This record gives sequence, C-alpha cells and structure tokens, in this order.
Amino acid sequence: MEGLDLEKPAPASIATGPWPRRFSLPFGGLLLGLVGVLATGCTSNRPPELDPFTVLPGQWGWSKTTECPESPQRLSFSEDRKSMYLSVTIPNDDGTHGPRKNNHYRVLGQAGNRLSVALDNDQARDDAGNPVTWDAVLLSRDEYCWNRSDWKDTQCTSVVRRCKP
Repeated sequence: MEGLDLEKPAPASIATGPWPRRFSLPFGGLLLGLVGVLATGCTSNRPPELDPFTVLPGQWGWSKTTECPESPQRLSFSEDRKSMYLSVTIPNDDGTHGPRKNNHYRVLGQAGNRLSVALDNDQARDDAGNPVTWDAVLLSRDEYCWNRSDWKDTQCTSVVRRCKP
C-alpha cells in the first residue's frame, strides 16, 4: 500500500507555491475499482459523465491556498478544442501576486475523465530526457489534479478546486 508522496512539485507553469505536490492515491487499486463500478452505472445516483472540455473552463485555485479569492487560475479552451489556456499568477514571498502569466497547451487527447496536454516551450523532461506531458484528471465537477507522463497513473499533484462565485 502506498502512502502520501509529497516529493515532486507541479509544473512551474501551474505551480503557485510550495504546496502543489504529487501524491499517491492510497488504496489505488481499490479506488480505481470503486470508480469503475460507479462509472458503469451500478448506483442509482450516478453523476453525469465528466467531460473535461465542459467541466474545466472556469476559475480554479490550489487547495489550501488563498488563490480563489485573491488571484484565481483561469482555464479555457479554443473553439476547436485543440488548445487549452491556463492563466495564473505566482505569489511573491510577501504574499502579493506577480503579473498574470498566460500559458498555452496543445490538447493531445482525451480518455474519460483525463485530458492530455503539452505545455508550449515546456522545459520539463523525464529521466530519459524526453519532454513530459500532463493529464488534467477530473476528480469531480469541482476538483481536478495534474498527473505527469512519467508518474504512475495513481499519482497526482495536490487538488485544484473550482472557485465559488
């Protein structure tokens, strides 16, 4: 059984401080099995399918931060769904926020609740020196996390939550 693994940060383009960290989902197999059962409709209160293109647009913030009220992340897609845009600000040491940075991602594909993207000009590389890609993994309509292509499928950054209106 794997526990929390808080060693690797989120990509610099989406990281907003020291808190976004990768973690291993405990009971990964059990959790994936439960998700599989729920996804097959074995419950009377089955939620609608989570389509990343319709769920992800909006304002988001890392859990356990003040990002939502102070400077939310803004996520959107091009009309042709080939591009994703993530606008973020990075907090300064004094708690203020720097200028907004607009990041462009190429959409590589979708598999269920996962959307694979590649950040333009990303310098991040895996151990073999290959560029990494990222999966936005929908956990619910109001939460997602990032999985990096060189991580296990059960590993993710800290949760990103939808900002309340």
